[in-house]
Amino acid sequence: MQTKKPFNFRSQDSDGPVLCIHHTIQESCDQFRRLRFISATFNHPGELLACSDHRGNVFVFDLSTCFHWRLHRCEPGRTLSFSPTQTNILLIAKGAPQFDILIVNALNENVISVLSGHTVQAEHASFSNESNLVLTHRFNEAIIWELLNYTKFFVLNLNSGPRVRCVQFAPISANIAACFDDNTLQIWSKNTMEPLKRFTSKSLGNVTCFTFTTNGKILAAAGLSSNMFLIDVDTWSIQSLNISKDKVSGVKQICFSSYKCYGGANRILSIVSSDCSIHFYDILNKQLVCTLLPDDSNFKTLALGSNGKFIACILQLGQINVYNISQILDRCKIEHSNTFKNEAKNSVPVQMSTSSEMIVDNRYDNIIDQMKVSLNKTRLEKILSQFNEYPSKYRKTIWGALLDVPCNRNAFVNLINRPMHPLCANIEDEYKLPSSIYVKHLKRLLSCLFYWCPSLIKCNFLVEFVFPFVNAFYNDPLYCFEIVATILVNQCQAWFEFSPLMPISVFAIVENTLGNYDRKLLSHFFKYKITSEVYAWQILKTGFSEVLTSSEWFTMWDHVMTSDAAFLLMAVIAYNMMNRNALLNFSKINQFQAFYIKQNPIDIMALIKKSYSMLEISTGTIQAKQYLKKFIPLTRGECYPQYPLNSIYLN
Repeated sequence: MQTKKPFNFRSQDSDGPVLCIHHTIQESCDQFRRLRFISATFNHPGELLACSDHRGNVFVFDLSTCFHWRLHRCEPGRTLSFSPTQTNILLIAKGAPQFDILIVNALNENVISVLSGHTVQAEHASFSNESNLVLTHRFNEAIIWELLNYTKFFVLNLNSGPRVRCVQFAPISANIAACFDDNTLQIWSKNTMEPLKRFTSKSLGNVTCFTFTTNGKILAAAGLSSNMFLIDVDTWSIQSLNISKDKVSGVKQICFSSYKCYGGANRILSIVSSDCSIHFYDILNKQLVCTLLPDDSNFKTLALGSNGKFIACILQLGQINVYNISQILDRCKIEHSNTFKNEAKNSVPVQMSTSSEMIVDNRYDNIIDQMKVSLNKTRLEKILSQFNEYPSKYRKTIWGALLDVPCNRNAFVNLINRPMHPLCANIEDEYKLPSSIYVKHLKRLLSCLFYWCPSLIKCNFLVEFVFPFVNAFYNDPLYCFEIVATILVNQCQAWFEFSPLMPISVFAIVENTLGNYDRKLLSHFFKYKITSEVYAWQILKTGFSEVLTSSEWFTMWDHVMTSDAAFLLMAVIAYNMMNRNALLNFSKINQFQAFYIKQNPIDIMALIKKSYSMLEISTGTIQAKQYLKKFIPLTRGECYPQYPLNSIYLN
């Protein structure tokens, strides 16, 4: 009987690991022994992490539900790889004497098939994305298996010549690439097994490892020097990347990360260097973005989730450290690129003086007006459709154009020069904020909002909702105020009908829509008395800022700004549906509550696509659009008319 045990993530306030995995056994009454982990792999959504130690014990960690279990039937074994199409199917290589390959369901430990043919224990596996093939190998023994009938498809003859270092399928084309001990790299056609291209040490140097981008268009190769090479698979042209020898003197392992903030999997290379550190290299800007240094033991190998959320690092001492790589890269991006400071340098239309008076700079008014004309919604929708997000450098201007903010400078000066609203005086005592700078700007924004709409004083969610926008646009108080005010009027329009009570009409829309698309999940909520206040309002009132990383939050709000007001509600429903497997395992209210206040691994683009899909196909009484008004921009002029909340309760 499989026993699942809970585990907890560490605090994500620092750049340290969020999870440390080690296997310690008791050999006698007073002697303990720690077993070394030797392999780890993520499934395609990045929710499951499978790992094995040097004695063949195999464990699976569910990062979405925070449970782990042991696969007793598969031992002794070495975890190889999850299937990219069947996310629960795991390949495990058995040790002596059979050296079989097990096809296992990692959730229930059912052995689906046993593949026999290896004479040594396989160490690596590579799936073909376009066909039911998997390649397993070790040394010069490589076998391609067909997974429909679980039979041998082809045995690669690699016995003659130099020893194989690495062999794998190329994505999309499914051609086969391998590098050898003589520093050559060769590609074969999957269909004919005829050689397509061969690179020697003269062109690539000492190659020890290689990897492909997710679209298979670029092959990256590296080895015993600080040089890396990018090969265009269509033209076979080579581009050399020179990294500082002080940073990276040699490369042991490379793989592409699907970190969304940097444009997806075709941009950031994760590198295990010869000094056992991990580096993240931006191939577009040709610079190191970040370096991950070990605390007490050097890094040996790494495994990346395809969603770019987590990275599992096997240390030489044998433990596994799991890092929230999105969080680390977000911080590195702020430190190195200093995005917000660049925005402040490029556009500072409003500056605060040391006194409470406002200094107004009108030099850029004409430029901003011209940009808004050029950045029409149709053109921006095409950009978003192609690149999935807006460029961070121009995001503030793009959001302003989408929301048609009026830039009422004189009106804003009148608001901000009023005395600080008394309810804002002790904000820092109630909320733990990261910096006194943010506290100052948050107070100023809330004060302006309270003067503009006095009824907002009754809204106890306002600080949580607006703080991410303060964090993003604190260098431009005018834009920040008008963007937040426009969002409150439009995307949040139905939140105030019963203010200061909960938005009952919003809950009804969410509940009806969820019941239409996933009745089983809704019934599960009903069974354990989980209301929409838990599974919907906790996400809405923080604007997704607690469940998404910084880069994911910006991507989400790019689409919220561009779409209808109902998109935000559909996104909440989609978030629950995409996490249904984890939610269906919960039975206590504290488990549900904890789930909605932490960052859970999720494919942000899959979430957005699902939200669009529900928004488009919803009809009849479950069509959220019919309950919401069309977009209304703020009024242009010398003053902001006081915004009256349409509250039945207050009336």
